[in-house]
Amino acid sequence: GELRSLELTWHGFGMWGGWRSRAEDAGGKLLDVGAHLVDQALQFFPQTIRSVYARMHHDFPQFSAESQAHVIISFEGGMTAIVDTSSLSAIAKHRFHAFGTKGTYIKYGRDPQEDAMIKGQIDTAVEDPGTYGRFHDGTTETTITTLPGRWRSYYENVRDTLAGTAESAVKLSEVRRAIAVLDAAFQAARTEQAIELNLPPAA
Repeated sequence: GELRSLELTWHGFGMWGGWRSRAEDAGGKLLDVGAHLVDQALQFFPQTIRSVYARMHHDFPQFSAESQAHVIISFEGGMTAIVDTSSLSAIAKHRFHAFGTKGTYIKYGRDPQEDAMIKGQIDTAVEDPGTYGRFHDGTTETTITTLPGRWRSYYENVRDTLAGTAESAVKLSEVRRAIAVLDAAFQAARTEQAIELNLPPAA
């Protein structure tokens, strides 16, 4: 059916320490992993962005980066995306939770490419079937097999774009939209007010 709302989360327990915990160096978890969630949300919802609201928590006084961020993005047509990052979640939430007019989809777990990449074997990544997504149409639940990802394709595209043999898969207009949402989220958290954007779809 029609996707009406989407929640994307990236949770962990404890601050990372080092540069990732210093807002002046890295900006915090929202700008780090949360930037990917915002980008994904905007891929799902290309409509005009109406407004952004955010709450941020700073629960560890020894770190300048936020411990939690909760961002609500409103789109033309009434759709909503929620981006939720936390360093206080010993029990992780879902990774994706999608609500549509003909059913609901939920997915837990991280992309297995990350652990495989750390081991220097990214092409061997295989997802545990236990973390496959589930779709429920109100009557029946169906398991959705996760398609393998391939992060290397992005970097190969950067290489080929620089070499003049391909066009960039990531458009500057898409990047500008994501940055506008992140900037608005920090402004909303500071002012405790929703930030009106009325940002049109990417060209």
